Amino acid sequence: MSDQIENTIKMRLFLSFLGGVSGFLIWFFADVLGDNVQNKHLIMFAISVTGSFAGVMLISVGPLGIRRALRVAVIVSLPASLLLLWAGFRFAELGAFFNSGQPVLAFGVIVSVPLPFLIAVYSERKIWNDFEVLFDQAWDIVVRYGAAWIFVGVFWGVVFLSDALLRIVGIDIIKQLLRIDGVPPVLTGLALGMAIAVVDELSDYISPFLVLRLLRLLIPLVLIVVLVFLVAVPIKGLSGLFTGLSAASILMAITAGAVTLITTGLGQNKDCAVTSPIMVVSARILSVLVMILAGLAAYAVWVRIAQYGLTPARILAALIAALGVAYGVVYGVLALLGGDWMARIRTGNVYLAIALVVISALWLTPLLNPQRLSANNQVARFEAGKTAIDALDLWALDHEWGVAGQAAMQRIKVLGQQEEFAGLQERLAKLEQTQSRYDFNRDQTAAVQVQNQTQQIEAIVNTIPVRGMGQTVVPKDVIKQAIQGLSRFSLNDLYRNCDEASTAVCVLVFMEDVKATPHPYAIVFWQGWRDGITPRGLRFINGKYVEVGTNSLLNGVADAASIQDILENKFEIVPVTVLGLRVKDQVLFIQPSPFWSLLRPELLFLDGK
Repeated sequence: MSDQIENTIKMRLFLSFLGGVSGFLIWFFADVLGDNVQNKHLIMFAISVTGSFAGVMLISVGPLGIRRALRVAVIVSLPASLLLLWAGFRFAELGAFFNSGQPVLAFGVIVSVPLPFLIAVYSERKIWNDFEVLFDQAWDIVVRYGAAWIFVGVFWGVVFLSDALLRIVGIDIIKQLLRIDGVPPVLTGLALGMAIAVVDELSDYISPFLVLRLLRLLIPLVLIVVLVFLVAVPIKGLSGLFTGLSAASILMAITAGAVTLITTGLGQNKDCAVTSPIMVVSARILSVLVMILAGLAAYAVWVRIAQYGLTPARILAALIAALGVAYGVVYGVLALLGGDWMARIRTGNVYLAIALVVISALWLTPLLNPQRLSANNQVARFEAGKTAIDALDLWALDHEWGVAGQAAMQRIKVLGQQEEFAGLQERLAKLEQTQSRYDFNRDQTAAVQVQNQTQQIEAIVNTIPVRGMGQTVVPKDVIKQAIQGLSRFSLNDLYRNCDEASTAVCVLVFMEDVKATPHPYAIVFWQGWRDGITPRGLRFINGKYVEVGTNSLLNGVADAASIQDILENKFEIVPVTVLGLRVKDQVLFIQPSPFWSLLRPELLFLDGK
């Protein structure tokens, strides 16, 4: 028993020391050498080697012991860091390299995904493709690291609360200690190492079993949601897929989530797989539907690339979508073939994980340089006339795409001297004079917003039903002036929900006789968020219409049927008395606020109104 306690203490001290030293070295490389060494690529290499070596060492000591964990840490950290260093030379400055997050993501995959394979090889079983071992080790790593980082968070919470408590009585020793350079990362490393040591000691009690059992309960729920989505797609159409990468990102995230849930349902072997008929059928159907989800995601990415060309983000999305399609095909086809489909998918997962590591490694090599591919593609599209001058992202080429972007800029500057690309020189000159993307695109963005707003107003004027006193036809210029008074938020919402193909969705009511009053007070209603009715008052003040709140006028206008009554002229205009305070030539009164600030009345000064 004494030997066991001694070994436990030694392991805690070793892992705490490893974590603390690693935290110190990362701080030293980043803050001390980083300010004094000109070659930032070497600093990046030193930090990546230290961080990945420590991370792998900490998590693999438990199942492998110190010596074998040391081998695994070297095998993983050194090649991964060299690949990151290699990719870093795509940029003269590393800021843009890391701002995208893509290299760090690839580096993280290269470091983390091979760990279960290497632990399996260096463990007693020594079978690299044994799915049962890989499954156990992968989820064990997730749970152990998760528990350790939760402890680190709690540790810092205790530190800050302790500091706050002591400062009440005038003792700020903790605050002064934390202000010493290097102390916070060292304490973080110490806490992480100690936490992992304790988690390793309690490996029989801290198991991913509970997490897996809880996750697999979500399989039927996700299946229902996916089925509803796929049924709605042919009814609602695919237009939502073309609004940007957001729809594709959602589809890819759902695909990844479904794959994860299916994997938890399959378990590490037949004995651990789901057995109830509902769960088995749900997992099998969801495996087939993953293929459709992944295909839709890939199609959405392809449409975006076809419209606007390649960028590093779109290349990453395309690779993730392609990997999703691979998972979808493997899961869907094997589930449809029947037989022992679960065992076949388990085997497929092994090789799909290897493919993920290979793709991530290629991302950090010249074979898959997203900046070079994107820059060449954008210039080619511009030369072919597929991209307008205003649509060409000169800022990204010049500031965000590294060496490849600079090379593309040289080609673009040559093109700017040709008559067929008139206007490019002006954009290039502005690029040299601005210091931020916002400043560079500000005029263009403002112009686009004005153009969009003008188009929205024209569409609403030609669409919205108009009602008022008597049978007087309201001139279009009066309608247009009134709609122009809406705020940008209200205008966008009205535009989205006032469709001439719909019925009882919106109406504009003029509260005064248009013949007698050139600029009559008006209220516009539309069926907006969550099918609720949104009213907005419009008053002519200081030479233009201004949006004012109308919440006190609702009185039962609560559904689309009420708008239908207005459209059928089943309404009356009645006077409403508002108490005001006259001050010289002005009257001050409380005007009901817009719906987003119901609790804060607005004070408006209205001349003679």
